[in-house]
Amino acid sequence: MNKQKLWLKTALWLGIVADLVLGAIMMFFHELVELIWGIQMNNIAIVWCSYFGLVVFSWSFILLWTIRKPFERKIIALITAFPAVSGMIVIELLALINGIFPVSTLLLLLIVFQLCLVILFTFSYYTAKKSENH
Repeated sequence: MNKQKLWLKTALWLGIVADLVLGAIMMFFHELVELIWGIQMNNIAIVWCSYFGLVVFSWSFILLWTIRKPFERKIIALITAFPAVSGMIVIELLALINGIFPVSTLLLLLIVFQLCLVILFTFSYYTAKKSENH
């Protein structure tokens, strides 16, 4: 397997695992949601958190589809970075700035992890794109 394909598949598999875990946490483990984001889980929060968790969880299937033909579907890596993951980062940062989310170590670690995902997906996309041009 060449380096470009390895980078792309690594990004995709990491995204799959991250989406499955984060989606499951948001749908089924609301105590962890309270711990990470500091959200009081009332009925409305549970419904919206579960809904958003389903969207995150579902993205893992898009990445599974992509991994079957990673070079042909590499644009999904870029779409995952922008707007999907970077959008989540912006929303979390805005919520922190506006005092909606309290500052917590777990949330900051999640944001750092999400930034790493954006970098990895972007790098792997451009590496794959560069290899097709040569």
